[in-house]
Amino acid sequence: MRPYNLSATAENDLLEIARYTLNTWGKEAFERYRIGLKNTFLNIAKNEMPKLTFSTTFPDLLVSKYQYNPSDYWYYS
Repeated sequence: MRPYNLSATAENDLLEIARYTLNTWGKEAFERYRIGLKNTFLNIAKNEMPKLTFSTTFPDLLVSKYQYNPSDYWYYS
């Protein structure tokens, strides 16, 4: 499994998402989302996540959809 690092911006975004989810949808939704994110990051690290190349301009930038929310995409290299 390859290691992964989140940028400071990504970490901040995730904290905001966590706060919003907890305040809007409650603890149960927050826990589902948190576990899903953890699994998504682990699957990316294990190269087990379906992925697409973002663009021909940036062939090393990959994108995957988040399994629990089809409007969430994860960009990584």
